Amino acid sequence: MQAFVPKNRRIIDLNNVPLVNGTAFVKWRLPSSSSTEHHGHTDKAVIIDHRAYWNYEKTLQVRLTIDRNQSLHECEIHFEIIQEFEAGIGDTKNFLGRIRLNLAEYVDKSDDDDGIVRRYLMQDSKVNSTLKIGLAIRQVEGDRNFTTPPLKSAMVFGGIAGVVSSEQTEPDELGPLPSINTQSREAADMQDMYRRTLAASWNCRTDDIPADKLVEDLFAGSISWTSEVHDPQTSTTAESGLFPTTSKGTKNISANRLSPSFERRGRPKSSSSNQFRNDGNTVIKERIETFRAHYQPRDKLALNDWDNLRSDLQLSFTFQQLSDYVSEFKSDGLGPEEEQSIYGGLNTAEWKPGTSVFFETGLGSQKGVADRVATTQALKGKQLLAERILRDCWHLGIVNEVGQLDIRLPSHSLSLLLYSEHFSFEELASLHEAKIDVTHSLGLVRITGKQHPCESIREIVYDATARIREEEFELCPPENSSSKSKNRVFSPEFLSWVSETYGVAFQHGSNCPNKIFYLVENKHNADSARRTLNLAIYDTTQPPIPFGTYLPASEPIDVYNFDPELNVPLLDRQKPWFRWAVPSAQTAASRVSNTSYFDKHETRLSVELLKLLRATSSLQIGTAESHESITAAIGRCLFLRKPFFEDKTISASQLGKMSPPRTFITDIPRVMPFLHQLTPYSPEEHVQPHRICLVPSAIHANIFPQLEIEVGVSLTGPNVDVSMQSAKAILAESNVDYLLPECGFDLRFTRKLTHDLLEDTPLEILQGSLQDLFSKSVMKQGEIPLPVFSQLSLPNHLLGEAGQERDPYGYTTGEYMYLPVSDIRGTRVHQYNFQGHKLKYSFYESGPFRPYHTTDVFLDMDKVHEAGSPTSDNGDSQEPIEQKFNSFYSAACSFAFDLDRAGHAA
Repeated sequence: MQAFVPKNRRIIDLNNVPLVNGTAFVKWRLPSSSSTEHHGHTDKAVIIDHRAYWNYEKTLQVRLTIDRNQSLHECEIHFEIIQEFEAGIGDTKNFLGRIRLNLAEYVDKSDDDDGIVRRYLMQDSKVNSTLKIGLAIRQVEGDRNFTTPPLKSAMVFGGIAGVVSSEQTEPDELGPLPSINTQSREAADMQDMYRRTLAASWNCRTDDIPADKLVEDLFAGSISWTSEVHDPQTSTTAESGLFPTTSKGTKNISANRLSPSFERRGRPKSSSSNQFRNDGNTVIKERIETFRAHYQPRDKLALNDWDNLRSDLQLSFTFQQLSDYVSEFKSDGLGPEEEQSIYGGLNTAEWKPGTSVFFETGLGSQKGVADRVATTQALKGKQLLAERILRDCWHLGIVNEVGQLDIRLPSHSLSLLLYSEHFSFEELASLHEAKIDVTHSLGLVRITGKQHPCESIREIVYDATARIREEEFELCPPENSSSKSKNRVFSPEFLSWVSETYGVAFQHGSNCPNKIFYLVENKHNADSARRTLNLAIYDTTQPPIPFGTYLPASEPIDVYNFDPELNVPLLDRQKPWFRWAVPSAQTAASRVSNTSYFDKHETRLSVELLKLLRATSSLQIGTAESHESITAAIGRCLFLRKPFFEDKTISASQLGKMSPPRTFITDIPRVMPFLHQLTPYSPEEHVQPHRICLVPSAIHANIFPQLEIEVGVSLTGPNVDVSMQSAKAILAESNVDYLLPECGFDLRFTRKLTHDLLEDTPLEILQGSLQDLFSKSVMKQGEIPLPVFSQLSLPNHLLGEAGQERDPYGYTTGEYMYLPVSDIRGTRVHQYNFQGHKLKYSFYESGPFRPYHTTDVFLDMDKVHEAGSPTSDNGDSQEPIEQKFNSFYSAACSFAFDLDRAGHAA
């Protein structure tokens, strides 16, 4: 029959150790079991004042058997005490002794949680060292009908040399001792004789230590002072620290005096344990500090030296001793400090050894360096404590170890570095053999690597942030109520695209961005980003454009999907578009061109078209004289397909009622072969005409007119001469899209009222800027883009908002922006003669916000009507104008159909 009992064993301390230095540890095992949990050893404890202290505790289960007499069989546990000390050739181990105990004797012998706590005199030993052990055994399962063997008193030290009293234990600290009824009469007589002899021969003063207590403390390895408070004026002997004395006036002698607890056959509680701990902490701290003597804070150790030093610490001291040392550093404020450096007004935590999988939201880690290292190296127990002492208390490190450095940056600064063409975190990481992680939401840059490369990257990052500039700007007047609608234009997705494309960052106002951040070397892109914001407002605030066609209003025509790709503005990309056309006009592969509807349409439609153009003019800017001109551009008119629209055919009337959003694309394929068949129009040889458009910034859109500049560029050897041929201010503009469903193209008619600026506006600054640009385009092979912004002064009589008081003869300066052209050579205009009308062609790239490729092909009908002329109010003069426009209308339609047929033939 068997019984299972858990064993709680405590190995507390060892005293009377013969040597004064070195370490000691205890090995224990159960000879009856080969299980790994039934043997072990304590940590190595430093020997101080001939004593070693562990307070080692172990809880496990053991199996005891019951014989046929219902008695528990013996179950021995062996303890071996070993001492280590340094000798001349290395560490030497010294076997001090062993102790054998029968666990069956301790079953249910005490109800106290501490169990039986005694000092045991070592066996097989040449010294009189004693080991304090506590045993507590409780049954957890099995038969409870058994008897336990009596607890033996042999080899047990419970009092002075084991003869004063086996009952004299420390009731509060060591636990109760069982009553031993097997004492011999000789032992009892010897105790009485010892007590009488001691009482008769020991005469002490009232403040002296009782004799029995002195003997006990001497045997325990230390001296305790009496609890009475003695006079500060002590004798020389008292000052020497040997014994306390009373004042000189005290002469009372107490004869035959023993401690009261001894008279009650109880051992007085000794304060030696507490005193040992207080004195021992100081000594232990000094011993630990000796390991630090050869190092200074921030020293770097080789990995082998680090491992050896950490191993020496954890083997030379107990867990509690190392823990107390670390706690004392923290309480004294000597623990780890988060050092921060200040660079350019920014704070950043210094490089720290170890890595962390978490991003720390504070400037510094809330944990010590050792805890960061422990995560990756799986350090626990004494090894972790030793690591904390080396890193957090002594601030030591390892040569070439990997660590991390966190840089906190404002959101706009981090965005600039991420989007910049002149800065790359990836290149920095590759060049310095480090790893860089960026968390934009936290404004955190984490650099992982060796200390020097990480700090070099930090300096480069701060140098880059020192080159950041900022500018404030206005996109709309504060009092403009329509500014609320602009907030819908600047969606987070759009602003993010602008920031990433141009490498800038914005600060937002109430309705729209009002400040831009950029790197100083990225000034041109910053201006382009600001122009993009202005163009977004310009495109979304244009008045709606009507459309017309020559087909009967009720005639259903097919619709087919059309993908413009990148040939529309950014805000129109990724949208579903369709074109209204017959099947033969839906693909260039078709060689059949059916124009039956166009051949039968009323030619008087041109008169209605002219009336529509003149009736839908936008609000005229200024009061100056103007002249009228009309152009007809070739392109494709696309309609936005709404989610509910699934019809395959639709009439013009139905299309007008639906009124879907439209866009007009001017990407015309295979146009040059057709143009080469036409007669070039060149009024002056060796002079290349260029056309440049400027529009006012959004904040001046209702005040300043748009400008069209035409310059002539002549090359005379290496020199470039730029002459201003035409400068027009557009006072009013209207557009009508004219659908040609039997053709692969549509037409956009545009009517403009313009005023000639060459007569009354100084444009020398503009001409000089263009002169420099065209000179650079000749000297350099690369692209020379147009400027982004320009400040121009216009006469006040050309400005809008008449409610404002201005000098009619004065000038006002406003900000203009050039419509984007990637290369100034793209502004070149090629002119041809088509059916007696001037045809103009130019091709340029203008992305990324506007269409990437733009092909401007249009017929020009200039000087249709002079405003303010005597014929303007005469109804008879309208007939020649209508006839002229009818001829222009016919030529525009013929050009569209001819160009489409040329494409089919190719």
